[in-house]
This record gives sequence, structure tokens and C-alpha cells, in this order.
Amino acid sequence: MSLWLLSFSFGSPRSSSLLWAVFLLVSFFLTSNDSLLKDPSAMAFAHFWRRRITFARHLHNSNSALTTSRYFRLMFMAVVEMFQGIVVTSLNMWFSLRPGLRPWISWANVHSNFSEIAYFPLVFIPKAELAWTFALWSVIPASSFLFFVFFAFGQDAMREYSATFSWICHTFLRIPRLINVVHTNSKG
Repeated sequence: MSLWLLSFSFGSPRSSSLLWAVFLLVSFFLTSNDSLLKDPSAMAFAHFWRRRITFARHLHNSNSALTTSRYFRLMFMAVVEMFQGIVVTSLNMWFSLRPGLRPWISWANVHSNFSEIAYFPLVFIPKAELAWTFALWSVIPASSFLFFVFFAFGQDAMREYSATFSWICHTFLRIPRLINVVHTNSKG
């Protein structure tokens, strides 16, 4: 059996064989890791949220580039990404394991015909399978958008946006500067 099945349009629908060893080493490990770490992460976020004044004072005194606002956005994003990871990994595991697991015979059997690549047209893939594949792949741009939402609208980012916009207007459009932009490394 071929290890790599490639569609003409989007590549390999599966990156590994559906064996018990793969299930335990890859899918189960990722899901259990996310599930076990979500509680301590949420508790750490709650701990820092309750003691945010002390933490802000500590950050201010440590002369760090990390601000309290950035830190809490980073912590909250980590908690959101962890829950998203649990959901996506579980859905991916369910999607991949629908046909069932093959019996594991040996490593030689798993790696037989390793260099063989089977090509087939996209029309042979059922519509539901395509929809699930594209839905699972959309997690990557969704995660990028989530990162953008958490960090693109902070006070420091908005200050840099206005400085860049003012520079573009002044340099390229020859519009006099309306705002005197001062670059400082202030904590906010």
C-alpha cells in the first residue's frame, strides 16, 4: 500500500498511516498534553490576574520591555490557543480515524513502498472529506488572525501605526506632520 496519496489540487490527505502506534504516539499524546496543561495554565492566568497590581509593579521595576498589558494578552491568548488545540486535535483525530486503524505488523510493513507516490484527481475525493480537510486546514490562518487580534490593537501597536502613517504622509505625500510623533520606550 502506498504511504503517500496525493491529490492534484491540495496534496496529501493524510501524513501518516492509521496504525495504533501512530495513534498513541501522535494523536493521543497531543490531545492528552493539551488537556492536562489547560488547567494549570488557566490557574496561572487567574493567579496573575488577582495579583496584577503587584505584577505590574514588578515589571515596572525590572526595566523589562514586557508590559502588563502585553503579558495578560499573551497569557489569555495562550489559554485560548490551548482550548483551540484540544478541539482541533480531537476533531482531526476523529476525522483521521473514521476508516479505522490497521493492524500493526512490523516497521518494515509500515515503511514498505515508502517512496511510492500515488496521484489521483480531486473529483475522486468525497465532498464531505474535502470539506473536513479544508476546515481543519483553516485553523492555521484562523490562529494567525487570533494572534493579530490579540496584539494588533494594543496601545504600543497603535502608537507605532500612527507614527508609520505620519511618516508615509510626510515623506511620500508631502503633507506636513499634524502630530509630533515622539518615539519612546514607555511602559503602558
